[in-house]
Amino acid sequence: MKRIWRDSKGFTLVELMLAVALVGIFISTVYGFLNFNFRFLNAHNDEMIAELRCRMAMQRMTELLQRYETIEVTGTEVKGEDGQVLIDFAKMTGPRAALYYLDWDEVNQNGVLKNHQGDSFVADIQTLNFTQSDHLLKIDIEVLNLNHSQERPFTLITQIRLARHYQPG
Repeated sequence: MKRIWRDSKGFTLVELMLAVALVGIFISTVYGFLNFNFRFLNAHNDEMIAELRCRMAMQRMTELLQRYETIEVTGTEVKGEDGQVLIDFAKMTGPRAALYYLDWDEVNQNGVLKNHQGDSFVADIQTLNFTQSDHLLKIDIEVLNLNHSQERPFTLITQIRLARHYQPG
């Protein structure tokens, strides 16, 4: 005689397999979504760091140059009215007698902007140019993206008005 258990309190094998399949589909969907977002954030994080480094270098140089009433660009140097070399942007290696200088790495083809004490504050500079016209000094700086060196560097351009005269107020 066969007994049929009609009042059992458990799940059937089909119900368990269906529940496991649904949980698996849910977990794989969430994993794919999170994986995509983390890759996206990491890629843009590198770009933001390059932009921040570029802005930091630009801010330091413009703050320095705005202290002087007259500025002269000669070859690869920016000089103040007293003849002091403020920024030396020649692609050379080693310290120089300037408040800021570009220490160039020939192997990696990029530079580090350093102060007169040799402390570096912006690395991976690809280009640093100063162009003087009538009453404007144009500054171009390009900083490489660390992890994506094959991409275009981040470029920042600004202009400083020269021959400024301040009236005490």
